[in-house]
Amino acid sequence: MVPFTIMILMKMVMVTQLLLKYYVPPINPPAAMVRMEPIATTLIFSVNPGTPEICDGADNNCDGTIDEGCDDLDNDADGYSTADGDCNDWDPTSYPGAPELCDDFADNDCNGLVDEQCDTDGDGFSVLDGDCDDYDPAVNPAATEICDGLDNNCDGQVDEGLGCNQDNDGDGYSAYGGDCNDTNPAINPSAVETCNGIDDDCNGVIDDPYSIGAKLFFRDADGDGYVDLLNRVLSCSMHTGYVANSSDCNDAAQM
Repeated sequence: MVPFTIMILMKMVMVTQLLLKYYVPPINPPAAMVRMEPIATTLIFSVNPGTPEICDGADNNCDGTIDEGCDDLDNDADGYSTADGDCNDWDPTSYPGAPELCDDFADNDCNGLVDEQCDTDGDGFSVLDGDCDDYDPAVNPAATEICDGLDNNCDGQVDEGLGCNQDNDGDGYSAYGGDCNDTNPAINPSAVETCNGIDDDCNGVIDDPYSIGAKLFFRDADGDGYVDLLNRVLSCSMHTGYVANSSDCNDAAQM
């Protein structure tokens, strides 16, 4: 008689052999069955107390200072280093005494000013001429001061002597409150626009289409003095190519 334990072992061997005989491996084995190759790692030892400091924007020698000694280098080959006063040692057009270039938004001559001799806004004044905002043509030493919160005439004062917070015409609005003519009580942001050639309501538009007194004008496509009702505009004045007569039944035919 074969011991019971041996019989069990023999059956297990037979089952294992059958499994190996008919086993078909999967086309895409699970990740757990894929052999992982070791990853090669390269360590860069460029920062440590024994490394010489180089000009790379890092504290190579770990002394708490970055690129010490690099101020004497002329990185842009313009003849000046940072130690010599080069305010941008990566731009060869910027160095002490360089000609100031207009419209490059750079301090080329390293004097702390940008485009100072250039008239950037075309108002006839540069920074050297006293223009306190050379990007606004309404601001220069010859400008007239107005109530706008700006130093228009570049005298160092804002809206001086104008009473900009006062309602000078008694209409309930000051210049700071949006009154575009504080000497005329009929002109203010609450006024009704009228066909009179004035911006009554201070919206920046003179005689806008819905002004009191505006009329309908019609496009005269054939030049016969008449048009149809579909081609019309509401305006205080007649535009070129428009007429006031709207009775033309065929504006494609000229009489």
